[in-house]
Amino acid sequence: MRRRRGPRVRPREPRTRDGAALLTRNHLAFLQGLLDRPGGRCRSQKDLIQAAWPYVARYRGTEPSWWCIQKATRTLPRVWVSRRRRGNRLEFRLLARGRAIATGAAPAWIRGMGAWTPQARQAGPPTLPGAIVIGTVEHGEFEVVMILQDEAEGLARLHHALRAATTWGEFKRLAPPEHYRDALNRWMESAEEEEPAPDLPFDGSDIPGRDDGDWPAWPAQDMLAWVPDEVQARFGRSQASVLNGSWLSLSADSIDEIAAEMTRLGYRCRRDDGLIARAHGL
Repeated sequence: MRRRRGPRVRPREPRTRDGAALLTRNHLAFLQGLLDRPGGRCRSQKDLIQAAWPYVARYRGTEPSWWCIQKATRTLPRVWVSRRRRGNRLEFRLLARGRAIATGAAPAWIRGMGAWTPQARQAGPPTLPGAIVIGTVEHGEFEVVMILQDEAEGLARLHHALRAATTWGEFKRLAPPEHYRDALNRWMESAEEEEPAPDLPFDGSDIPGRDDGDWPAWPAQDMLAWVPDEVQARFGRSQASVLNGSWLSLSADSIDEIAAEMTRLGYRCRRDDGLIARAHGL
């Protein structure tokens, strides 16, 4: 029998035994991103994710998928951040408790990092760096796509697993662990079941978002969050899809100039059209 779901209620503040606020690294990134914004406000969920993205990259050590961070916005305790609907978007505002945590004025413990102190906050601005893969894919016309190398390799493995696996056990073996957990959580939330047995037949279409294009991550959409503003403004434009939101459109004619500019900004670029295609499931 399927259980009825009540309305989604945002969690209360989790605390340690000593009474300190207990945060994930994503939570800390959201609070710091809001702290950077004038008045501690982000005008939309996308704006909040963009504000937090550099901090997420710093604290996690890798670039996560847009969907992963989007999902994490739902877990912000209501005593840290308020949210108010403005038309078809949500506005986020940093509250006094969230500000005290972000600035180090209130004791806090970050999972996987330890105590959060004013000294830790003064460690300097996050850096974005990293090895990226650049290439072209066809989206009506050929466009440039850039993906952090680790993410590109993970997405390529995930798409292979989605095509090749015939059981959940095979999918678990073939997919990167973080992508397997993501798929599993989506499936369990929808089916209201426990983790499937290894010999249960696997069909990627059973994972919510798969057939709608909402999952796995769409690299061209993720670029809106992390590609430097000057690159977006000089070489690209934001395009809107009918069902899946906006993406960053970069003309394939400019690929050499884009790679040179990303290199100038400190990224290590490698062209690999094959890996870019596999990361899109092609």
